[in-house]
Amino acid sequence: MTKAGRENMLTQQAMGWNRKKTENLHKALAQRYVTISERAKLEAASLSDFQQKQNLTQQTIEQWVFDVQQWAVTDRVYTQGCTEDLRAEIETITVTLIRKKQDLYRQHDRNQTRHSKRRKLRDLKKKTKRKGLAVQRI
Repeated sequence: MTKAGRENMLTQQAMGWNRKKTENLHKALAQRYVTISERAKLEAASLSDFQQKQNLTQQTIEQWVFDVQQWAVTDRVYTQGCTEDLRAEIETITVTLIRKKQDLYRQHDRNQTRHSKRRKLRDLKKKTKRKGLAVQRI
């Protein structure tokens, strides 16, 4: 297959895929709506059970929701060497490691490329261990 033929084939397949997605979009959205509605009912029941067990008022729950929203909006300022800062950095590195590990074989079909990616993964793991030791010392 020539490069132009491959491009045309991929274009046709992508267009067909998008057409199928468009044709089935209403079904997928309806299914998602039903699933989310059921989950919302379960969570509402769970919340009311929790509210009754803990003898909480609606105002208390609304205050909790407001507090969480405020925490999400506020920017935290970390000092150098702060454990929260280290924890956040370790979590970021860990998520990056997981994502890169998953993409290692999916994206790269040459051994040379995988080798350089593995080296970067090794360096990230060493960095995580150093950060972990710094957290334990604090």
